[in-house]
Amino acid sequence: MNKTPSQWNGMKDKFMKRTIVFLFISLSFLASRGQKYLVEQYTEIDGLSNSTVFDLEQDKRGQMWFATKNGISMYDGNSWKNFGKPDGLNRRSYSEIEIDQKGQIWALARSGTAKLSYLKDGKWISVYNKKPSPVFSKINFLEILYDREDNLNALIAPNNDGIYIYKHGRLEHLNLSDNRRSDKVSGLKKTGDSILIASHGGLHLFHNYQVYKNIEKEYGIDPDLYGLEIQKLKNGKTRIWLAGKNWIGFIQDNEFRVVANHFDFVTDKQTYFVGMEAVDQGIYIYNPFFIFYHDLKTGETEHLGEQSGLISEGGTDILIDREKNIWIASFRGVNKISSKLLCFYDETNGLYNDEVTSIEKSQGQIVLGYHGAISFFDGHTFEHLELNHPGKDHQLEKRIQDIEIDSQGNIWVAASKLGLAKIDENRNISWHYTPDSINEYAVSVLEHKNGEIYFISTKNLFRLTKNDDVVKIGSSDKDYYMRKLFHKDDGSLLIGSLRNGIIQYNNGQWSQIKSHDTSASNSVYAYCKDSDGNEWVGMQDGLYIIQEQELKKVNNSQPNVERSIYFINEDSEGRLWFGTDYGVYMWDGKEMNHFTTLDGLAGEELNRDAFAESGVGKIYLGTNNGLSCYQQRYKHPEAIPPPIVFLEFCEAGKDTINLHDNAWLSHNQNTLFFHYKALSFINEKKLAIKCRMEGLDKDWSNEFQAYNNIVRYNSLPPGTYRFCLKARNALGIWSDPVCSGKIQINQAFYLSWYFISSVALFTIIIIYYLIRYFINKRYTYRLKKQVAIRTQQLKKNEKKLKELNSNKDRFFSIIAHDLRSPFNAIMGLSEYLLESDHEITSEERKGIIGNLYQSSRSSYELLENLLT
Repeated sequence: MNKTPSQWNGMKDKFMKRTIVFLFISLSFLASRGQKYLVEQYTEIDGLSNSTVFDLEQDKRGQMWFATKNGISMYDGNSWKNFGKPDGLNRRSYSEIEIDQKGQIWALARSGTAKLSYLKDGKWISVYNKKPSPVFSKINFLEILYDREDNLNALIAPNNDGIYIYKHGRLEHLNLSDNRRSDKVSGLKKTGDSILIASHGGLHLFHNYQVYKNIEKEYGIDPDLYGLEIQKLKNGKTRIWLAGKNWIGFIQDNEFRVVANHFDFVTDKQTYFVGMEAVDQGIYIYNPFFIFYHDLKTGETEHLGEQSGLISEGGTDILIDREKNIWIASFRGVNKISSKLLCFYDETNGLYNDEVTSIEKSQGQIVLGYHGAISFFDGHTFEHLELNHPGKDHQLEKRIQDIEIDSQGNIWVAASKLGLAKIDENRNISWHYTPDSINEYAVSVLEHKNGEIYFISTKNLFRLTKNDDVVKIGSSDKDYYMRKLFHKDDGSLLIGSLRNGIIQYNNGQWSQIKSHDTSASNSVYAYCKDSDGNEWVGMQDGLYIIQEQELKKVNNSQPNVERSIYFINEDSEGRLWFGTDYGVYMWDGKEMNHFTTLDGLAGEELNRDAFAESGVGKIYLGTNNGLSCYQQRYKHPEAIPPPIVFLEFCEAGKDTINLHDNAWLSHNQNTLFFHYKALSFINEKKLAIKCRMEGLDKDWSNEFQAYNNIVRYNSLPPGTYRFCLKARNALGIWSDPVCSGKIQINQAFYLSWYFISSVALFTIIIIYYLIRYFINKRYTYRLKKQVAIRTQQLKKNEKKLKELNSNKDRFFSIIAHDLRSPFNAIMGLSEYLLESDHEITSEERKGIIGNLYQSSRSSYELLENLLT
């Protein structure tokens, strides 16, 4: 009876034990406890819809897709999107995710009727069968193909039942043989317009709705096939990989070749297929109980599992993505190995303890130093040898400071307070000291060019005679604190010191090579003369070079390291290695590579005698947290592609803008949110972004991390803009910039020239009329005021006139009175004269005329006074 996925999980431990036992017994070339890699693990905690993952794929946009026990998941390096029944999926568990040549994403349900769905506009749409579909207990494989008329052909392989094909909307069954066991399909792979089918009955080809059976016969291949893979080679050729019951091989150039025949893939009757994923150097072979990597160049087979850092021992699918990251799906989650360039070992892999203080190569093996012990490592197993001085307290400081392999194959160990140890080829230990050295730290040991052994304590230099007697050479008159012993081509010895630069000893003469900078500039850890004759010195404050017998800091040139450097070594390819307090740097003459724990290094701090090169392209590095190994064979020969970057859309207020087209926005839509995706899975934490708004920014922004895939610009002034963005992966490779269409933010209507002109004209008119109004009003006011004043004056004048008239009347009354009397007198006298002329005398007449004269004269004088 077929097992469900949950039963697979329950059976896993039982069969895993059987598989591991088999590996230890039959694969003697495997590491007893293999190396670890830097593995990123993804489970439900990280965002997967379910940790049981059956299949994975990468789409054309670089996004990762996972078929899980509980729907479909998508991961873009920053966030997860999970799809289930609300999104159109009609099953919980999906066994296959497939991306066809058009970029269309397909999903196939794991059991039940054959439910095939494709993703469109964020929703899954099912392809329905026009006739009833059989019910399957499990469906293992899916391949999508289109015929010449662009009709969909989907081949699916259910458990133990041959092949089914969706053809013109109908599900049709294709028998591969008359034997039910032979109908067990172990692989489907598309090649051109055909599909290869591997089964327990042979290798078949599906082409133009026909199945061509038993292709394996012409190559003499055992028809009982367990796995299938198709590899496209760089030269354009195709390699067809096959797995049998205990072998793997490939067909190429019409020839079949077995490359390994030491496997036993039948770990359980239910496990009838073997997954395969080919890479340039070799091939991965896996099923839910095991993972192997077979290296074609070396012929070695490596077992990958939990001790390699994986989340489980087996895998359900393996994918090498566009950046050469290795994705491994399993029943416990997904593993990602970004690179196998660096592997590492710790106590769980066989180290004596996690800190490796010293490394040397000796007769095809690596000798490792720890605290009080050394190990012999042949690349697969570790053998340990503890160092205990019979005459000293075991509680003393016994850190292995330095290891030297002499020309006779003896191993010399500077073991701090334990002193200097010699280990011969039979691994017998002898101790060497004098009364002067017994209480001092043995910190470094060196074989001279003449074959003599020199070693130093923190204060003195010693030499061993041919009889292994210790001779104190002494020190100069100064109190040096010695660290590390080196020698030059001329036979002189160089000693790195704590604060006095390099101490040079030659034929009894002492001298110094110093820097004239700070004391940190004379704290020496490392010295190396490279193949070009440059003398490099590692200091507490960075990299120096010896020029004219003086230590000079390396500035503004390559290589340059601005931190404490504990070792400097040149490898066989001329590359310089700098071990520091934060990872290791490698200079290849053109560029500097920096490796830290984020790249797979075992620990952050390198120890000062912890570098050795193996003869098989491996560099061993001792750290404070384990042993690292740089494996040159895993360096990708071709350049890693840059990150994939694309702009999705832009939010402007309530509107969503297509960034591929030009856009015109109103003045109040000037706060913009740009949504983008930048994908690199080498190390998502090291993915960096730069952006630039053309029309606003003169230069690119500083680097920032893509936390939410949104860039915001606030309160942009009116103008024409174009948003550009680029990304850098963990290796420092930048993508080309991607830019939006033109974005025009219009001015507010009240800021437009015609509106401003109209407002200005209107304002001028208003001002003109206001001025006229206020002028008229002021004139009227002034006029009224003047009229009031004039009226007041007129009233005053009227009053005065009245007074004058009154005065005049009084005056005329007075005058009339004053004039009436004389005139009355004149008239009376005149009348008297006229009437009495004949009666009066001349004297009387004379008197009367005198009175008339006098009255006339008085009237005249009065009138004259009035007129003057």
